[in-house]
Amino acid sequence: MIAPKNALKASIKRGKMVAAVESQLVKIPNYMEHKGNSHFIQHACELVEYAARKLPVEERRAIAVEILKRIFNLSADEVAAVDQQIGFMHDNGVIDKVSAVRVAGHCLFGWVQKKFL
Repeated sequence: MIAPKNALKASIKRGKMVAAVESQLVKIPNYMEHKGNSHFIQHACELVEYAARKLPVEERRAIAVEILKRIFNLSADEVAAVDQQIGFMHDNGVIDKVSAVRVAGHCLFGWVQKKFL
């Protein structure tokens, strides 16, 4: 089998990342009630920040808007409002970038806790 390359490979990788983030957001109970909730939008952006660390901010922002649009079936006005809200969060440092070291540390701590406690 021939492996996809270049733009096709990047498109497949982006699709898998979007699906993973979307599945994490859908797991939240009653997620449809949080349509305009800023904390839900912030959580979505932080998941995208972790999943797409190497992409530029504008692209991560577009991915977050795309995911929220797919989950909530947003209209054009709502998409513009969400995009503006995400831009405000990025500009003011509300969205924290989660480092891989921090995630690995939490995984290791959880494993030690389960193993010995």
